[in-house]
Amino acid sequence: DLNGNSSSTSLIIAILPYNNYAPIFIGAPYSAHVAENAAVGTPVYTVYATDADPAPYNVITYSIVGGNDQGKFAIFSFIGVVYVNEVIGHPATYALTIRAQNVDPFSDTNRSLSLSSETTLNITVLDENDNSPVLQPLDANRLFPNGTVMANTIIVTFTCTDSDTGLNRATHFSISTNTSMLAIFP
Repeated sequence: DLNGNSSSTSLIIAILPYNNYAPIFIGAPYSAHVAENAAVGTPVYTVYATDADPAPYNVITYSIVGGNDQGKFAIFSFIGVVYVNEVIGHPATYALTIRAQNVDPFSDTNRSLSLSSETTLNITVLDENDNSPVLQPLDANRLFPNGTVMANTIIVTFTCTDSDTGLNRATHFSISTNTSMLAIFP
């Protein structure tokens, strides 16, 4: 002060680390598959990212930011588990964009100084054999007087459709009675 009096004190200044690094996904991009009729809540895949920043800047949250317009999938934000959010119901493919974001614990919004990275999780929804084949015609009863049908005569033609896909769509015909008088031709 003006009278020449002074005082001193010790002051400790701590320099806090700064959020320098964005999270990095390990093993990305990712691929997974799930059955078309998987129950809501079924885990599909766990994404994982690391952050080279020291605590508290290395806390990562995950979110789905693209490819999920129908909301079929969701993610547990703090552990990265992607799971079925709605019944899917049919074979399809999804390319989800997953974001890993670190949190700035000293920001009012917890997002202003956060850093992020993104990757893709490709999900293939697998067909289940959940549709019965449809046989046409349904009524194939034919009556022929004895001796009026020549050998190798086509008596009836069936068609069979199945709305499943791939191997689940394959059909097979057989004759349930033991007879040598009838045959099936492909």
